[in-house]
Amino acid sequence: MKKIILAMLIASATFFVGCRKDGEIINHQPAQSCNSFQAYDSLTSATKLIGTWKLISVYNPWTNTTSLPDRTVLVTFYSDGTFYETENSVVSANGNWHLQDAAGSGLGIITSVPCFRVSGTLSFCSQQALFFTGFIDGPVHLFEKIL
Repeated sequence: MKKIILAMLIASATFFVGCRKDGEIINHQPAQSCNSFQAYDSLTSATKLIGTWKLISVYNPWTNTTSLPDRTVLVTFYSDGTFYETENSVVSANGNWHLQDAAGSGLGIITSVPCFRVSGTLSFCSQQALFFTGFIDGPVHLFEKIL
C-alpha cells in the first residue's frame, strides 16, 4: 500500500513539475523522485558519469526553493577525461575533468576550466546525478542522464 501511495505522489509531482514554465521557482527538494542518492568509489562514479547529462533543476539552500532551468544545459563527460557543456546548443565550457576525495565529503569533481554547474561533490541515483556546488551551502544542480 505504501508503494502505491508513493508512486501516486511521485506521479503527481512529476505532472505538476512538467507543467511549470522554465525558470519558475517551485517548492520541492531537488531529488523529489529519488529517496536514496548514493556516493560510489571513484572508479564506479567515473564510469557512471560518462555520457550526456541534462540539467533539470537547481536547488537553492538559502531560500529552500528549486527552480527549473531557463535554458537547455547539457554536459557530456568522456572516458578520456574531457568534457563539454552547452547552453542552448552553444558550447559554454570545455576542458578536462577528474574525481578526487573531497575532504571526507565524498567525491568531488574537478574541471580544468570553470564549470559552475558541475563542480563540488557528486552523488548518483539511478539516472540522476547531484552536483553540490558549494561543499557546504552552495546550490545543488540536478542532472538527468540522457545518453
